[in-house]
Amino acid sequence: MWTREPVEDRVRPLARLLVAVLIAGVCAALLQWLSDAPHRRTDMDILWHAVRHLRSGGDPYGPGGPGPGYEGDFPMYYPGTALAAFLPLALLPLEAARLVFACGGAFLLAYAATREGWFRLPMFLSGAFLHAVLAVQWSPLLTAAWLVPGWAWLAASKPNLGAVLLSATPSWRIWRSTFAGGFFLLGASLVLDPAWPVKWLALLRGAPHFIPPVLLPGGFLLLAALLRWRRPEARLLVALGCIPHTTVAYEALPLLLVARNWRESWLLCGLSLSVFFLQIASDTRVAGAPTPERIAAFAELAERTGMLSVALLYLPATLLVLRRPNEGPAPAWAAWLAGRLSAAATTGLGRAGVAAEPRDS
Repeated sequence: MWTREPVEDRVRPLARLLVAVLIAGVCAALLQWLSDAPHRRTDMDILWHAVRHLRSGGDPYGPGGPGPGYEGDFPMYYPGTALAAFLPLALLPLEAARLVFACGGAFLLAYAATREGWFRLPMFLSGAFLHAVLAVQWSPLLTAAWLVPGWAWLAASKPNLGAVLLSATPSWRIWRSTFAGGFFLLGASLVLDPAWPVKWLALLRGAPHFIPPVLLPGGFLLLAALLRWRRPEARLLVALGCIPHTTVAYEALPLLLVARNWRESWLLCGLSLSVFFLQIASDTRVAGAPTPERIAAFAELAERTGMLSVALLYLPATLLVLRRPNEGPAPAWAAWLAGRLSAAATTGLGRAGVAAEPRDS
């Protein structure tokens, strides 16, 4: 997907496979170690409860929430397409579903990220990746989708990040995979619950923690990356900055794809760790407080972490991008639009030429 300067020879698939298995195994060991923690909850749990509640005839978007047994703070902010994608994992016990989801995402990302060399390995020590694994979040899977066209259909599970993917990629294969998967997941979700889009949009209007980083202090500076608009990583950076999302550490994982060599990878890894540990230090949510208060506290945490991410990740990534020439393939949508406009202009000029030809008297 990426147009970049050659960094090192591509590594053998078997070596990449072994490294991906090792990384997934470490993640599994970490999650298994944490499984005995009292009141252990992850971000994936809401999907597991919601799918089971939906299959039993309930409404995860209704007043009862994602379903009996769910003890989280948030209503069902995931779209129905995410429920459709998660449907097979909801057949597993909760702990097994966590392991498969988190370790599967780690495996796919590790295998995809090492295709062009080992220089992206520091990503797997970053605060963004660590937070994504601990929270059992979507970001490793969706970051892998930016690198492997065959997995781009997963982007429909989170439409905001799917829009980032489409704006960044120069690959028609990723566009086709995203739209094909999107239509399939949308159709499956409407079969499960035909009214979910209306109910989901109503819940989103009350979500206080979805923030576009570009609106945070200093965030407008990352728009300077538009000066390198031909580079996929520049478009990824700007799109991720402009799309509203939860601005906590794990959502910044795609930014680590900006790195083009070992030095840049270690730099972004260290900055991501700083954001993650500062987020932990500033988390002021009070256990046992009413749910609205915990949601408001999380929204404040997301805003603080977003400001840290802008200062420590987005702006350094912008500087890395600005050091590179404005070279690379145009995004797929721009190439399509340019082709259509060129064809229309050629047709129009041809018709005008025919009309201007003198007729025999």
